[in-house]
Amino acid sequence: GGAGGPRGVRTRDFDILCVIGMGAYGRVLQVRHKRNRKVYAMKVISKALLRKKNHISYMQAERDIMTKVDHPFVVGLKCSFQTPEKMFLIMDYMPGGELFFHLDREGFILEEVARFYVAELTLALEFLHSIHIIHRDLKPENVLIDAQGHIKVTDFGLAKDFRDGDASDEGTRTVCGTYEYMAPEMISKKGYSKAVDWWSLGTLMYEMMTGKPPFRGKNKDVLMKRILTEKIKFPPWLTGEATSLMKAFLERNVQRRLGATKSTMFKVGGTQAIKEHRFFAAVGLDWHAIEACRRPGPILPDLATGMDTSYFHEDFTQMEVPRSLSFESQASMGDLGPPDAACLDLYKGFSFIHPNWETEQQETHSYEPRVPNNPAPVPEEEAKLETSEEEGPSSESEEEEEEAEEARATAPAQRQPGNMFAGFSGASSSEASTLPSRSASHRVTRGSSLDVDGTQFHMDELATGLAKTVINEEAPTPAESEAGAEEEGEKGAAA
Repeated sequence: GGAGGPRGVRTRDFDILCVIGMGAYGRVLQVRHKRNRKVYAMKVISKALLRKKNHISYMQAERDIMTKVDHPFVVGLKCSFQTPEKMFLIMDYMPGGELFFHLDREGFILEEVARFYVAELTLALEFLHSIHIIHRDLKPENVLIDAQGHIKVTDFGLAKDFRDGDASDEGTRTVCGTYEYMAPEMISKKGYSKAVDWWSLGTLMYEMMTGKPPFRGKNKDVLMKRILTEKIKFPPWLTGEATSLMKAFLERNVQRRLGATKSTMFKVGGTQAIKEHRFFAAVGLDWHAIEACRRPGPILPDLATGMDTSYFHEDFTQMEVPRSLSFESQASMGDLGPPDAACLDLYKGFSFIHPNWETEQQETHSYEPRVPNNPAPVPEEEAKLETSEEEGPSSESEEEEEEAEEARATAPAQRQPGNMFAGFSGASSSEASTLPSRSASHRVTRGSSLDVDGTQFHMDELATGLAKTVINEEAPTPAESEAGAEEEGEKGAAA
């Protein structure tokens, strides 16, 4: 059991089915509500870890943002509640898993499929920006797919709520996100605004269509220097329309970046300029039909039941499920001392119930119960939901990964899109044979980050456990980046 939020939302209201992800402060679980049998995703947050890392305000910001979000392409919060040791976020379960899972399996996606998802992502970002939210960490791991094949943007752990008065290009200076997707103005600490999300969408679109992000590097300094200066190479199989849209998103001059331009009497700007771009206009894309979800998405999950986890990595789904959500070892709490008054104040406003929650409890769902993946009893020491911080890979393994990456880039493709894309026009089979295969390996050495007073934090990403999120890392100057690149070159020559 366990104490919880208002109107009876408690940990004991849910059956734990399996683990579907690992977050910075605990696991992400697939759970089923005992009364209506509906399946949800439950994010479990350890207060001990939040306090240890001084990240309580980030958690509160994530919860505050999620209570404001109501859009077909953004994951919304159903309710949040807490026990003395943990906080819980209940969200819709997205059975299609992460976009990353599908890219990893297929290698890349065809232009027609990318067009559909870039359109949905455009509407998601347009909505978030309209309610003064910059996401700051858009990437394939943070784009989930629902049962009908539509996307939903998730993970607002690094999102920023900004007001109109703070929405200039100098709006905020915190360096955060995932380096491969980070906009140049964020890296150079010039101050930035919501335009950083359009840059990230450009990098995500490039990765969807080629299998890799546009900028890669053996280390962070090399990567950041390339983002600031390197000319982007577009593979020959991309159409002119697709290349044109990506170039417009990946514009280093913020005033000229698509999505961030201002409308004038001669030229449309903002998101309207994206919607009128020839990548969409050439096929007569109906934006109203996209927003109304009038057709299923092209990546349509093949699901056996409402509890199907085939689109989540077995590393998670095969983990032993915790026996109890309320169990907490006294040792883990005792090491950190009692919470201070400020902590308790922050926890006070955490509980939340969506207006539709009560109605939803009256609906029943006819999914057959399934035995959890690991029904065996879990020892008490395994039952607690805290996660330990893992060490990142060594520099030796980074170099090996980089060499392997280069070798794969020059090798012929091994994987082609499967029949999940049937009915969507795109590259011909002869074109497809020249497209690269994709590997998750570059994710092992990349990370998300946030820069707070020069202190670096590492937080595991919500659902892959491979990428890391960093908080407030000092961005090097271009000169320092160059020195890092030269040093890396010397090491390579010596090897």
